[in-house]
Amino acid sequence: QKSANSDQSKKLTRIISSSNNIVALKEDLLTLVKEEKVELNSETLDLAAVIKEEVVLFEVGDEIRCDMECFEINIDRLELIRVLHNLISNAIKYNQNHHVIDISLRRGKLQISDKGIGIKNSSRVFDNFYREAKGIQGTGLGLSVVKKICDHWNIAISLESEIAKGTTFTLDFSKLHINYTKRV
Repeated sequence: QKSANSDQSKKLTRIISSSNNIVALKEDLLTLVKEEKVELNSETLDLAAVIKEEVVLFEVGDEIRCDMECFEINIDRLELIRVLHNLISNAIKYNQNHHVIDISLRRGKLQISDKGIGIKNSSRVFDNFYREAKGIQGTGLGLSVVKKICDHWNIAISLESEIAKGTTFTLDFSKLHINYTKRV
Protein backbone atom coordinates (compact mmCIF):
# COMPACT_ATOMS: atom_id res chain seq x y z
CA GLN A 1 0.00 0.00 0.00
CA LYS A 2 2.96 2.32 0.62
CA SER A 3 4.08 2.14 -3.02
CA ALA A 4 0.55 2.40 -4.46
CA ASN A 5 -0.69 5.47 -6.27
CA SER A 6 -3.80 7.30 -5.03
CA ASP A 7 -6.28 5.22 -7.06
CA GLN A 8 -4.63 1.94 -6.05
CA SER A 9 -4.54 3.03 -2.42
CA LYS A 10 -8.30 3.76 -2.45
CA LYS A 11 -9.00 0.34 -3.96
CA LEU A 12 -6.80 -1.39 -1.37
CA THR A 13 -8.57 0.48 1.42
CA ARG A 14 -11.94 -0.71 0.10
CA ILE A 15 -10.66 -4.30 -0.16
CA ILE A 16 -9.36 -4.20 3.42
CA SER A 17 -12.62 -2.68 4.66
CA SER A 18 -14.67 -5.29 2.81
CA SER A 19 -12.63 -8.19 4.14
CA ASN A 20 -12.93 -6.78 7.69
CA ASN A 21 -16.70 -6.59 7.19
CA ILE A 22 -16.78 -10.22 6.03
CA VAL A 23 -14.83 -11.35 9.09
CA ALA A 24 -17.16 -9.37 11.39
CA LEU A 25 -20.21 -10.86 9.66
CA LYS A 26 -18.82 -14.38 10.09
CA GLU A 27 -18.22 -13.74 13.81
CA ASP A 28 -21.74 -12.29 14.22
CA LEU A 29 -23.29 -15.32 12.55
CA LEU A 30 -21.24 -17.75 14.63
CA THR A 31 -22.27 -15.95 17.82
CA LEU A 32 -25.93 -16.14 16.85
CA VAL A 33 -25.95 -19.84 15.95
CA LYS A 34 -24.18 -21.02 19.11
CA GLU A 35 -26.89 -22.85 20.99
CA GLU A 36 -24.75 -25.08 23.14
CA LYS A 37 -22.79 -23.82 26.11
CA VAL A 38 -19.47 -22.61 24.80
CA GLU A 39 -16.37 -22.59 26.96
CA LEU A 40 -15.63 -18.93 27.55
CA ASN A 41 -12.48 -17.57 29.13
CA SER A 42 -13.64 -15.36 31.96
CA GLU A 43 -10.92 -13.07 33.22
CA THR A 44 -10.65 -9.98 35.39
CA LEU A 45 -10.54 -6.94 33.13
CA ASP A 46 -10.23 -3.21 33.73
CA LEU A 47 -13.27 -2.09 31.76
CA ALA A 48 -12.01 1.48 31.21
CA ALA A 49 -8.71 0.19 29.80
CA VAL A 50 -10.49 -2.16 27.38
CA ILE A 51 -12.77 0.69 26.24
CA LYS A 52 -9.74 2.94 25.63
CA GLU A 53 -8.04 0.21 23.57
CA GLU A 54 -11.18 -0.18 21.45
CA VAL A 55 -11.66 3.59 20.95
CA VAL A 56 -8.08 3.95 19.68
CA LEU A 57 -8.78 1.38 16.94
CA PHE A 58 -11.42 3.62 15.37
CA GLU A 59 -8.92 6.46 14.73
CA VAL A 60 -11.55 9.19 14.94
CA GLY A 61 -9.45 11.63 16.94
CA ASP A 62 -11.38 14.03 19.15
CA GLU A 63 -14.75 12.78 17.96
CA ILE A 64 -15.02 10.47 20.99
CA ARG A 65 -14.97 11.89 24.52
CA CYS A 66 -14.45 9.49 27.43
CA ASP A 67 -15.25 10.12 31.09
CA MET A 68 -14.62 6.94 33.02
CA GLU A 69 -14.20 5.46 36.47
CA CYS A 70 -11.98 2.42 36.55
CA PHE A 71 -13.40 -0.84 37.73
CA GLU A 72 -12.72 -4.46 37.08
CA ILE A 73 -15.21 -7.09 35.99
CA ASN A 74 -14.97 -10.81 35.26
CA ILE A 75 -15.93 -11.47 31.65
CA ASP A 76 -14.64 -13.02 28.43
CA ARG A 77 -12.39 -10.43 26.75
CA LEU A 78 -13.40 -11.29 23.18
CA GLU A 79 -17.10 -11.09 23.95
CA LEU A 80 -16.64 -7.76 25.74
CA ILE A 81 -14.69 -6.38 22.77
CA ARG A 82 -17.43 -7.60 20.40
CA VAL A 83 -20.05 -5.66 22.40
CA LEU A 84 -17.91 -2.51 22.60
CA HIS A 85 -16.96 -2.66 18.94
CA ASN A 86 -20.57 -3.00 17.79
CA LEU A 87 -21.87 -0.17 20.00
CA ILE A 88 -19.03 2.25 19.27
CA SER A 89 -19.01 1.55 15.52
CA ASN A 90 -22.80 2.10 15.41
CA ALA A 91 -22.42 5.39 17.28
CA ILE A 92 -19.82 6.49 14.73
CA LYS A 93 -21.80 5.19 11.74
CA TYR A 94 -25.09 6.85 12.70
CA ASN A 95 -23.65 10.05 14.19
CA GLN A 96 -24.40 13.29 12.33
CA ASN A 97 -22.23 16.26 11.42
CA HIS A 98 -19.16 14.90 13.25
CA HIS A 99 -20.64 15.62 16.69
CA VAL A 100 -18.73 14.24 19.64
CA ILE A 101 -19.65 10.74 20.80
CA ASP A 102 -19.72 10.51 24.59
CA ILE A 103 -18.63 7.40 26.47
CA SER A 104 -19.33 7.49 30.19
CA LEU A 105 -18.46 4.80 32.70
CA ARG A 106 -19.89 5.52 36.15
CA ARG A 107 -21.21 3.47 39.06
CA GLY A 108 -21.14 0.20 37.14
CA LYS A 109 -22.90 1.61 34.07
CA LEU A 110 -21.47 2.27 30.62
CA GLN A 111 -23.24 4.78 28.38
CA ILE A 112 -22.40 5.35 24.72
CA SER A 113 -24.19 8.39 23.27
CA ASP A 114 -24.28 9.83 19.78
CA LYS A 115 -26.07 12.79 18.25
CA GLY A 116 -27.19 10.77 15.29
CA ILE A 117 -30.28 9.94 13.32
CA GLY A 118 -32.04 8.16 16.20
CA ILE A 119 -33.99 4.92 16.28
CA LYS A 120 -37.67 4.86 15.37
CA ASN A 121 -38.52 1.27 16.41
CA SER A 122 -36.42 0.72 19.51
CA SER A 123 -38.45 -2.37 20.42
CA ARG A 124 -37.11 -4.15 17.31
CA VAL A 125 -33.52 -2.96 17.36
CA PHE A 126 -32.20 -6.22 18.89
CA ASP A 127 -34.02 -8.45 16.37
CA ASN A 128 -31.87 -10.46 13.95
CA PHE A 129 -31.46 -8.70 10.60
CA TYR A 130 -33.50 -5.64 11.65
CA ARG A 131 -32.26 -2.41 10.07
CA GLU A 132 -33.91 1.00 9.94
CA ALA A 133 -31.35 2.91 7.91
CA LYS A 134 -31.19 0.93 4.68
CA GLY A 135 -28.74 3.36 3.06
CA ILE A 136 -26.06 2.78 5.69
CA GLN A 137 -23.81 -0.27 5.44
CA GLY A 138 -24.68 -3.10 7.82
CA THR A 139 -26.32 -6.50 8.17
CA GLY A 140 -28.72 -5.97 11.04
CA LEU A 141 -26.87 -8.52 13.16
CA GLY A 142 -24.65 -6.35 15.36
CA LEU A 143 -27.17 -5.37 18.01
CA SER A 144 -28.71 -8.83 18.16
CA VAL A 145 -25.21 -10.16 18.88
CA VAL A 146 -24.72 -7.47 21.54
CA LYS A 147 -28.02 -8.46 23.18
CA LYS A 148 -27.16 -12.16 23.14
CA ILE A 149 -23.77 -11.54 24.75
CA CYS A 150 -25.27 -9.19 27.35
CA ASP A 151 -27.97 -11.72 28.21
CA HIS A 152 -25.35 -14.47 28.58
CA TRP A 153 -23.28 -12.39 31.03
CA ASN A 154 -26.32 -10.93 32.84
CA ILE A 155 -25.55 -7.38 31.69
CA ALA A 156 -28.70 -5.27 31.43
CA ILE A 157 -28.83 -3.29 28.17
CA SER A 158 -31.21 -0.46 27.40
CA LEU A 159 -31.46 2.44 25.01
CA GLU A 160 -32.98 5.87 24.78
CA SER A 161 -33.38 7.43 21.37
CA GLU A 162 -34.99 10.43 19.74
CA ILE A 163 -35.26 10.84 15.98
CA ALA A 164 -32.72 13.36 14.62
CA LYS A 165 -31.37 13.93 18.17
CA GLY A 166 -29.40 10.78 18.90
CA THR A 167 -29.22 7.53 20.81
CA THR A 168 -27.76 6.41 24.13
CA PHE A 169 -27.08 2.75 24.88
CA THR A 170 -26.61 1.88 28.54
CA LEU A 171 -24.96 -1.30 29.80
CA ASP A 172 -25.46 -2.04 33.50
CA PHE A 173 -22.70 -4.27 34.87
CA SER A 174 -24.01 -4.18 38.47
CA LYS A 175 -25.02 -7.87 38.46
CA LEU A 176 -21.39 -8.82 37.75
CA HIS A 177 -18.81 -8.69 40.50
CA ILE A 178 -17.34 -5.19 40.27
CA ASN A 179 -14.05 -4.17 41.85
CA TYR A 180 -13.69 -0.37 41.78
CA THR A 181 -10.17 0.95 41.33
CA LYS A 182 -9.33 4.55 40.38
CA ARG A 183 -10.66 7.25 38.05
CA VAL A 184 -9.22 7.65 34.54
